Amino acid sequence: MKDISHFKKFYEKIIAKKFCNIEDISLCKNKDQCTCRIAAEVKSFMRVIIPDQYFKLNIDDFTGKHNNKRLLSDDLAVRAKEQIIKYCWGDISLDAFNLKSKEERDNISVMDQRRSSGANVVIYSDDKNSKGKTFVASLVMKEAIKRRTKVGNYVQTYDWLSFSMIEYNMKKDDSKLNHARSADWLVVDDISASMSTRQADSYISSLINPFFYERYEDGLPTIFVFRFDISDKFWNIEEKYGIAISKIVEDPKTFKIALCEGGVPDEK
Repeated sequence: MKDISHFKKFYEKIIAKKFCNIEDISLCKNKDQCTCRIAAEVKSFMRVIIPDQYFKLNIDDFTGKHNNKRLLSDDLAVRAKEQIIKYCWGDISLDAFNLKSKEERDNISVMDQRRSSGANVVIYSDDKNSKGKTFVASLVMKEAIKRRTKVGNYVQTYDWLSFSMIEYNMKKDDSKLNHARSADWLVVDDISASMSTRQADSYISSLINPFFYERYEDGLPTIFVFRFDISDKFWNIEEKYGIAISKIVEDPKTFKIALCEGGVPDEK
């Protein structure tokens, strides 16, 4: 589990001063239910789990542009945003969602239901639309971490790994994946589609299949970031990555968020 102690001390001091007008959280008169402490912990998990460039961004920043340069077409950006909203906040139109305040959005969050049902997320794009996938994963993970303040969620755990790191650890020391294997929420980033032999694919899938199958059977949501268009029939997910990932991709509960024109939008 990633160490949040450094950031937690930093945020505790800032939040305690801002909201309780005390210099140190140890001076809090309501130590058993100190909301400043919980808020600081949420901030700290976001800081250590979410990549630095996305830590401060939210769903309103998802426009399909970066530094005034368009990365996604308007239609594609809107379609992807609607799917993000559907997964995190349920069946609400984009227009209605945009009118809601931060507090109202928190109140309609369906992330607890997604955790309970083990609903996974698959984010993907083709080479022409290679930007934005990790941003989308960050938005979903951020909403998951925010639910930590709610009753029953305080012991939830989170992790973020590249696919190559999972491969490496499965070869060298799979005990290093124990936390990720049981994390309530896990992002698996940078799943590439490099060409390899059938024997090589079979070897890798045999290594990683138990890891993902265990998460799938335990109903633990995983957010997959594919660096290619999984809707392209050229790629056989089961042959290349194993039956567990294939089952997750094909699971009716899995939300698919396409950042490419060829991707078929999820109609959940």
